[in-house]
Amino acid sequence: MLLASLALCLAQATDPLEKLLQMTASTPFFSARYDLSTTTSTEPSVIEIDYIAPDRLRFSRATGARSTTMWAVGGVLSVRSTEGGTPLHGSVDCSGVHAELAPVEELLRAAVPAVEPRGELKPALSFRWNFDEAAQKANFGIEAVLAEDITTPMGWLDTLRQKAAAPRADGALLRFSTDGHFELALDAADGMLREFKGRSPKGEMTLALRAARMDYAPPDGLFTVSRPADGAKDISAELRKTAARSFEVGMRRRIFRAFAATKAPLARTGEELAAAQQSARGVLRGLHTLTLAPVVESMLARSGTMNEGVVKRLVQLRDSGKSAEELAAARTRETELLRANLGKLEAQLLERSALPPGCEDLPHGAAMLSLESEVLKVLFTERVVDPLVRSFEAACDAKLR
Repeated sequence: MLLASLALCLAQATDPLEKLLQMTASTPFFSARYDLSTTTSTEPSVIEIDYIAPDRLRFSRATGARSTTMWAVGGVLSVRSTEGGTPLHGSVDCSGVHAELAPVEELLRAAVPAVEPRGELKPALSFRWNFDEAAQKANFGIEAVLAEDITTPMGWLDTLRQKAAAPRADGALLRFSTDGHFELALDAADGMLREFKGRSPKGEMTLALRAARMDYAPPDGLFTVSRPADGAKDISAELRKTAARSFEVGMRRRIFRAFAATKAPLARTGEELAAAQQSARGVLRGLHTLTLAPVVESMLARSGTMNEGVVKRLVQLRDSGKSAEELAAARTRETELLRANLGKLEAQLLERSALPPGCEDLPHGAAMLSLESEVLKVLFTERVVDPLVRSFEAACDAKLR
């Protein structure tokens, strides 16, 4: 075991990508400017990235008169965009959204005291790519983000590690090939992306470094959020939902890792395992009470409209002269149909459940998924099925008496 651990540490210390990840984690600042071109467009784009540790990052993409700029500053994520025709603007206090999961964190730390503390939000450039085999298309996305599991502000390094990409030394560069359709070249000394290429049957794109500076901090003015354009649409609510979903996914990953790792609580036996399972249910219930809240709110808000047509049919049956027994039977059938339809929705919800990203190799991941399914079924019944059935019954009572 000791020799294996030493071998792992040695491999991490000598791996060029890991060295860049460790080094750039403490990068104080940098600026980079790129030219983006594609074979499907004659109009090139300019991408700008500016960063000052620990809490300021700006990303901008401009194509002619159209542009999108994102700021991640002091825990607040903001955007201004004119790329889609209609100007957009929005801001979300991600620190506040992140704090809403504090009660779940308390449950987790009470259940598994050895779990590492939740990290603070840090800004980074999210830089991701993949090849869609079905569509035969190379996909590429870049944006500013705030997250608690940031390892480096240079997002291309993090994605390369997730893809387990192997570097090829080429003088002062490190080159990588991934997904069969992408090529990257990094500066071997500082980790800066020098070139990124994506190819597919539908076209090619190239992101080429125009200029980079790591010897002075970008001007403070770059991190001041600009005023929205006149008539711009406010998308702050959408940004907040996206941030909340991201933090919920991160918390779910923490919970799974805390309970389902090799020596974690679900590795126990007998009474200790039963206690660990009960603790896991409690923490998962705390999390999914929050994650199901939008579904509950939406369905309860629509319950009146959902009931209206059914109740109207029952009133017509009554007015047509049906007996009390026939009317009661029809009402029972409608209630059973409502429960059946809600059951289908619940099944769809559970079918989409999978291990969180990065938890695929947890030895007790499947057991944790099973516990989560139990919790979701109970919550769905308590928060969705029972209230909607009560609402339907109340609507029937009001109209049929």
